[in-house]
Amino acid sequence: MTVIYSNMGDTDTAVLKLMWGGLDDVKVVSAAAPREELIAAIEAEEGTLLMCGHGSSRGLFSPNWGFAITDPLLRAHLKTRNVIGIWCYAAYFAAYNDYPGFYSSMFISNDGEAAMNDIYGYSNEQIWESERNFCRKVNELLKSKTPLEDWQDVLQASYDPENEIEAFNYEGLHYYN
Repeated sequence: MTVIYSNMGDTDTAVLKLMWGGLDDVKVVSAAAPREELIAAIEAEEGTLLMCGHGSSRGLFSPNWGFAITDPLLRAHLKTRNVIGIWCYAAYFAAYNDYPGFYSSMFISNDGEAAMNDIYGYSNEQIWESERNFCRKVNELLKSKTPLEDWQDVLQASYDPENEIEAFNYEGLHYYN
């Protein structure tokens, strides 16, 4: 598995490491890596490609130079259909570009993002704990080799609907084939 990780040095993205922690044969590539290194990592991966961090509907952000992952970068070099995109609006990026895989939509990872989505009363720590739980669940799905087409149903059946943060985040998960 190759992980392209957009680490912005914040608590929101630090927790994402839980998704691949303890997994065998994981190659982590920083989204800040030179474009040639990102291309080589994408081309070499024939199994699972996990892209995560901060982003938008235009792609995964790079801490250094704007976007690390964009449509032309993936379309020209992607060999696997086993793609996971966990960043804000990754599902819009995938739908617009017709990419198969499992993706998150807007994913609330701090109290500012919660307020922007009219959700109040949750501390950053509560939101980060919810995010940690999500990452641990993704890790379990990866360890158990659960097919991506089952992830949406499994994850959406596992959250607490009384928790507005979890309801928002989990209901925004999408699988495209």
